[in-house]
Amino acid sequence: MSYENNFILLKGKTLNGKTALAYKVLLELSDSMPCFKLKSLSGFNLRIAIECLAAINKHCIIFIDNVAEYIDQVYQLLENCKNITILAAERNYRVFHVESVLGDNIIEINVDEIKKNESEYLIDKYLKLGLLQNDKIIKSKMSILNNKTIGEQVCLITMNFVPIENKIPEFIKLFKDERTEDLLTTVSIVCHCYKMGINYYILSSLVPGYNINNLFENRNDFPFSLCFNLNNDNYVVPQNELFMDSYLNYQMSNNLQKLRTLYINLIRKLSVYVNPETKRLRSPEYRLLGRLVDADTNVEYFFKGMEEAFMNAILDYCKWNSRYWEQRALAIQGKNIEKALQYAQQAIVIETHPFTYTTYSKILFSKMKTVGKSEKTDYCEKALSAAYNAFVEEDKRHMYPSLHPLINIINGMDVFLKTNSLSELSYTLRKKLSASLEDYSVKLNKRLNKEQSDKIDNLIMLLNK
Repeated sequence: MSYENNFILLKGKTLNGKTALAYKVLLELSDSMPCFKLKSLSGFNLRIAIECLAAINKHCIIFIDNVAEYIDQVYQLLENCKNITILAAERNYRVFHVESVLGDNIIEINVDEIKKNESEYLIDKYLKLGLLQNDKIIKSKMSILNNKTIGEQVCLITMNFVPIENKIPEFIKLFKDERTEDLLTTVSIVCHCYKMGINYYILSSLVPGYNINNLFENRNDFPFSLCFNLNNDNYVVPQNELFMDSYLNYQMSNNLQKLRTLYINLIRKLSVYVNPETKRLRSPEYRLLGRLVDADTNVEYFFKGMEEAFMNAILDYCKWNSRYWEQRALAIQGKNIEKALQYAQQAIVIETHPFTYTTYSKILFSKMKTVGKSEKTDYCEKALSAAYNAFVEEDKRHMYPSLHPLINIINGMDVFLKTNSLSELSYTLRKKLSASLEDYSVKLNKRLNKEQSDKIDNLIMLLNK
């Protein structure tokens, strides 16, 4: 069985029941086959995992929550182990990252939708347990539950159908001082960006002299209590992600400048724990910092219109890191393509890596779109050379082949060939690129859709003329 039939992705909003459904599946299947759950926050030892699964010699189910964090290793696991099915869970906005590595040949199930009879069943359960009274009044409010996830429905039912966002100001009044609000705002930022949480000692250091242990108390009147990640008790997460998500939205609407200050302060503190060695090990701190500077998602979300000012503010903490320069380039390319090219080149100076070359290629193709016909050839050659270097660096590192350089080439050549001819490109570049594309199109065959595959085949044919 090929791996595209062995990867099932449960997707949707926060607290929509993805993880609970996965546990239910594991429970049902555990009598008939080995079932496992990944617990590590830093991925797993791929060689040992492959050897262990081979030794079992039975079909196994592996559940991986927040799978986008480990997708590089998951790809290699699927390539090397034919006796596994991976059941994975991920939030909607991270699904693209999963698809960019595994392609379209995966089974995706959106868990958000709850049917009306399921909502009625949920309310009946609460009524039978005596947790709710007056079923006629309760059931008359059923329409409020429409289009809500299971987590949202539970919160609405237990709060007399008052929307969470309407309760946030009331709960904030319970904070004893400003430090509580600052600390919980920081946790809400972390929760949005990185589900694994933040190290307890790093969180404590953000507010010197404040006893954060008070926030770990279970109180019915305080929905922002913290707890430790079940997979690693050094890392702090909110007990109720849904309330924390609503709290973040409130702060975004009412205290955006303060939130941005706390965001930058978080990066400053994290930078002490991130270095080339933790980058190599892909530690939770490195992963969190990487997510905080991600241009396409979190930087745009939290600093829309102020991306360059944000990048300047964290320069001293991140300037050694090639990822910082990549993301800075991507953040500004729509406003200042020349600066974006400089930043992308700086990333390569720091580290010759498939990712840095891929980013440089993407921005060169973007620049190519803005120039006249006579200049397009020069930028196209530079972009293709950068994409080729990405292929070379992947081979050197024995990395899984990434779709991104190919996608850059497909999109860029679509633009170039509207006004120019392949004969304008150097013969040497055409030949070496053709050989690489032939090799990579075979490696990536399962992950390319038909349109992408056809375009690559056509480009190879044109390059060989």
